Amino acid sequence: MEAWGPWFQVYLDFRHDVLAAATHWDQVTFRTIPIEVSCARGILDDWPATSSEPRSPKYLFGKNDPIVVTAWDLQTDPTEAEQHDILVTSSDGGSAILTLQEASQCDRWFYPCGDEFLVLSESDYESPLFSQQPDAITVIDEPFLTFYIRMQPDSGNWVSVHKVMVDRAESRTEYQATYASKCGVVCGTLDVLSDWFAKWFYTNMNEEPIYGGIIWWPLVRQADDVMANLSSHPANWSDHGADATWDPRSVDLVSWSGHSSGHGSNLHFFVENDAPQGPDYVCSHLPRGDINVCGGDADWVIFDTCWFLKGTAEELKADLLVGIARAPHMFLGYDDSNVMTYWRNYYCGHLFKEYLREPGTSIKQAFWAYSDDWQFKGCIAKVFAPADCMEESLAGPGPIRVEPDPTALSNWDIDTHPNEDGDPPPGP
Repeated sequence: MEAWGPWFQVYLDFRHDVLAAATHWDQVTFRTIPIEVSCARGILDDWPATSSEPRSPKYLFGKNDPIVVTAWDLQTDPTEAEQHDILVTSSDGGSAILTLQEASQCDRWFYPCGDEFLVLSESDYESPLFSQQPDAITVIDEPFLTFYIRMQPDSGNWVSVHKVMVDRAESRTEYQATYASKCGVVCGTLDVLSDWFAKWFYTNMNEEPIYGGIIWWPLVRQADDVMANLSSHPANWSDHGADATWDPRSVDLVSWSGHSSGHGSNLHFFVENDAPQGPDYVCSHLPRGDINVCGGDADWVIFDTCWFLKGTAEELKADLLVGIARAPHMFLGYDDSNVMTYWRNYYCGHLFKEYLREPGTSIKQAFWAYSDDWQFKGCIAKVFAPADCMEESLAGPGPIRVEPDPTALSNWDIDTHPNEDGDPPPGP
């Protein structure tokens, strides 16, 4: 078999198919080169923008979810088994080069060479989670990844062959606990340890799963008070101003645990942490209508507190959906005050995580199961979400497939689940 001549060029035709033109002695031939970018769920694509919804990722990647690139008929010389590079850039900054290897002479299929697959990261470093060392590329805030091949062998000119919006699966929690020592008169005498649910749910979501599922990125992994009492501030959840210690809209899965009052109208915060504690301490209350988790990256928001989702769909829309900004996919909480936001061991948060990772289980089903096991009989668990997002799941294998990002114009609805199975088990 004779080799191609010295001229070879890749370009896009009017349909944006990848074509190659090459000389073979005195003839010029053209052929289509399929470039496939995929993940464990199939072809890697995203949700296009519509008249009512923005362009958004279709998949959320865990630390253990690779992206694989393959190609067909990329060779310039059919007498040799060749290698070709794929350039990947991120609109968040950074790039990676993936090398594809032809399986054998004249095979025409090009596969990742050794460890040449891609993982998402907070920076362009090689991931320690794999026995091999794949390339890592920076993904911070739902960027575009663009994949290129060379227009000519060994040239510095590249042509774009695939562009897709992606996201990393990030989580964070806050809680307000030890109420008796902070504001016993206002909140009662029970020293509610809401950190039992919040910390153990958060910690277990960010560890490697035993039975499947993705490994989430924690926003921080520091001392308990960084994500809890001392930094849990109303400004985090409302105006995101100078008093805010972080922005809950910056992560995909976010939760808050603590007291609520006034039939869902307030969350209880104690923010003057240097002030004298005791019966004269006054909590700061954040009205539900002042909470803003729209316009960012938040997909699922859990308010592990009494009353928070009490009301009709229209009342919840008026309080929780801000303008026509991108909204979370689902709010999870309770309709009444008979809510146990803690238990006397860590297992409640750990158990909710296990339900979420069961294959075929939706987020809503996992929340129902958790509430049946760990809330009192008669407690009403509730979700508020667009109809298209009601059955979303965080179960593995990853990456997680999500529906298009909703707005206030989406078809929002509520679903409720009263606990009819009995009361939570006794603590140790």
